[in-house]
Amino acid sequence: MVTLPLYLFLRKEDTATPRIRNIKPEFFFDPELAAIGTIAQLFFIGLWCQADKAGRMKDESLVLKAKIFPYKDIDTEKIISELTPKFLTRYTSKDGKKYIQINTFSTHQRPHHTEQESILPSPTGKQRCNVRSTTTYKGEGKGDGDRKGEGKGKACVYSEEFETFYQAYPRKVEKSEAFKAWQKHTPDLQVCLKAVAAQIASGQLNTVEPKFILYPERWIKREKWNDEIIKQGGSHGISKKIVGEATPEPGKYAKRETIIKGD
Repeated sequence: MVTLPLYLFLRKEDTATPRIRNIKPEFFFDPELAAIGTIAQLFFIGLWCQADKAGRMKDESLVLKAKIFPYKDIDTEKIISELTPKFLTRYTSKDGKKYIQINTFSTHQRPHHTEQESILPSPTGKQRCNVRSTTTYKGEGKGDGDRKGEGKGKACVYSEEFETFYQAYPRKVEKSEAFKAWQKHTPDLQVCLKAVAAQIASGQLNTVEPKFILYPERWIKREKWNDEIIKQGGSHGISKKIVGEATPEPGKYAKRETIIKGD
């Protein structure tokens, strides 16, 4: 009896071309990944290739097995369970459909800018919005007649995830540009919120003098959620280390003052 690989029975909608993804050297040194075994590690890498631009995919273990390990007899449901919740998040949308989110996907992956944006809902139930709504405006015009009329214009619609981030960020300028950066980099909302809160607390986002805070667009483009949190001191959040390095050498200014008096 000949056993045919599962990929031969995939539905048409499940045969999309897998994406090219990055793999970092640190991946092989993760003790938690090493503990779940080599097959699970390879399967996890395979999930990256099956995920969309935001790191999401349908939660269908048999379909994923057919795409990643078509020739191996393994229990993909068990592997997915082992990867959850440390590396994966399994969730159900409002319409009852099941999905998988790869945790910190946006931190480690750089999808190509031409890759289609995610159309799947996030674990928080908020779907990325990439369209502009058409709004009808009514008003009066000049000239003969009843001067009544209406026209249509386009107003920017922001995703709920971005709105949550924007409300948490301490400087609110150039919102539309920040949204474009958010769409391009697809950062993880919870990671960003934690980073913003920590940077405000440490003084790295200087709320005492808001003019020195990065525009939200630049914060996103520079992926500042990856910044190391530095312990700060002083009333304006200036690093104690930096102040120490700026302390002049003994006698430096006294010597300078003598030269000036000599002139």
